[in-house]
Amino acid sequence: MRKEIGTAEKQYSRVQRPLLMALCLALALLLPPGCTGQEALPYPVKGEQNGGACLPNNDLLHVFQMQAPLPREKDSQIGEYVRRVYQDSKGHHWFATNKYGVARYDGEALQYFSVDEGLGGPVVTSIVESRNGHIWLATNGGISRYDGRAWLNFDKADGLPHSWAWSVFEDSRGNIWAGTEQGLARWEGNGFTAVAAPGMEGRTVWSIAEGPDGSLWFGTQDAGLFRYDGAEYARFTKSDGLPDEGVTSLSFDKEGRLWLGTMFGGLSAFDGQHFTNYAEQADFGGKEVWATLAGRDGEVWFGVEGQGLFRFDGKHYIQYGPEHGLEVRAVQTIFEDQQGRLWVGGGGGLYQLAGHQFFHVSKEGPWDGC
Repeated sequence: MRKEIGTAEKQYSRVQRPLLMALCLALALLLPPGCTGQEALPYPVKGEQNGGACLPNNDLLHVFQMQAPLPREKDSQIGEYVRRVYQDSKGHHWFATNKYGVARYDGEALQYFSVDEGLGGPVVTSIVESRNGHIWLATNGGISRYDGRAWLNFDKADGLPHSWAWSVFEDSRGNIWAGTEQGLARWEGNGFTAVAAPGMEGRTVWSIAEGPDGSLWFGTQDAGLFRYDGAEYARFTKSDGLPDEGVTSLSFDKEGRLWLGTMFGGLSAFDGQHFTNYAEQADFGGKEVWATLAGRDGEVWFGVEGQGLFRFDGKHYIQYGPEHGLEVRAVQTIFEDQQGRLWVGGGGGLYQLAGHQFFHVSKEGPWDGC
């Protein structure tokens, strides 16, 4: 049911810039370029030298080696499992966790919101800001909405098909959609209404995206991919070329192609007519993909369970792991913010990319490199 609770603040002070600068100087001899103030090298391409390792010319999957990261303490992490990263219209960053609710960094301090502060549940799996400035979260206790002062929560009693929500999304028309453990719902102004989409009813809706033409796309746990054109729903399954019917993540690139992460079929793309399965082109060490991002520069990023992060430029794949500072093997979120910075979160905490080296972002930062 709906529940409104005022917020109490839990804040972690920002580390002073002089201390950060001193830390950078102390580590300058240990860290590779990208976190020491030196100009970062461009992304490696076929046959180039980088960090002492030459990329092979005869292999589709390229891995370049760099220094191992410095050790860190788990209790300094924003969350041992970061599920989503989001940036709102004010420039504030939100970090969804698997245990502690959501954390917000406003440029000065980090503040946590969980059940004690009024959030519907401690597990947060999706974040979106609506056009009126409200922050909507999908949690294991329903959909939570924050107006900047207090939380309002919606669960099965308020029209959701199930009180465990997995995804929340605002389309270009201003409609709020919620994907739950047992189907899809739409916000009607004072509550949600379950959506009767043939084949999707009673199924877990993991992901939601909007295409350039305004069509809405929904990825489900085991029922495939759905498209809604404003009038009717179309369903895509293995019989249509979809590599797997567990669709975990959706991202459109600037050409209008839909990139999909799947549970057992790896990375694929849909051009409106045909699916291309990239797991058939290279061995990524696994086929469980929980996060995809079509970046502004045209490159596609995706995580493979147990293997870390991959970058695809249309011809070559680059793998990022501990040797590049990234200790997340189970990647759950890949996010590019308004400043063009790349964030990665999952099992192992939160990271940001500087050049082609990742650094760990703890409760004390750093928030924008060293």
